[in-house]
Amino acid sequence: MRILIADDHPLYRDALQLLTRRLDHEAETVLAGDYDTLLRLSREDRWDLLLVDYHMPGNDPARNLARLCAEQAPTPVVVITSAEGGEEALAARQAGAMGYLPKAMDSQLILDALRLILAGGVAIHPAPPGGGGGTQSDPGQVLERLTDRQVEVLRHLCRGEPNKRIASQLGLSVSTVKQHIHVILRTMGAANRTEAVVLARSLFSPQERP
Repeated sequence: MRILIADDHPLYRDALQLLTRRLDHEAETVLAGDYDTLLRLSREDRWDLLLVDYHMPGNDPARNLARLCAEQAPTPVVVITSAEGGEEALAARQAGAMGYLPKAMDSQLILDALRLILAGGVAIHPAPPGGGGGTQSDPGQVLERLTDRQVEVLRHLCRGEPNKRIASQLGLSVSTVKQHIHVILRTMGAANRTEAVVLARSLFSPQERP
C-alpha cells in the first residue's frame, strides 16, 4: 500500500505515518508539508490513499480539494483537520473527499474509518447538515433501539468475528445471527458490517468498547 500524507505540522505527519503502519505494516508512506508539494507528488506516482490536512500553506481548500479529488479518482482522498465543522465537512464531501476526520478523533476510530474508506465506503465525522456521510441514525438512540442480544452481536462484530464464531459464542444458529446483523445494519443506517463497526465504536464509551 502506498500512502501520501500532507500536513504542515511535522509532529502530526509523523503520527499519521505511524498510525497508517497499523493499516499495513509494509505500507510505503511519503510526506508533504504544503499543498504545492502534495500536488507534485500526487501527480508523480500512483497512490492507494491520500491523507490531506484541510488547512495548510498554499491550499485554498474550497477550490483545490475538488481538483485534487478529480485528478486522483478513484484513489480515495481523506481530509484530516483540526476543525470539526459540519459545514466544512459538507464542503469536503461535495468536493469529492471520501473521508473527513478531525485530528481529535481516537486513533482506533481513525483506523476504522480508513479501513471503511479503503473498502469503498465513506466516513464523514461529524455528519454534515443534511446528511452526506457519518452516522445516519441518531447516535444517542441507536443502542436503545437494539435488543440486548443485538448489542451482544454488535460487540462481536467489533471484534472482527465471523458469523459462525458469533453463533458458537452466543449459542445461536448462524441464520439467527444473520437476522440480528440485518436488523443492526438497518437500525444503524449502515451499508455493511465494516461501516457498522466504525459507527459502533463511536457509540460505546471508552470503557465499553470491545
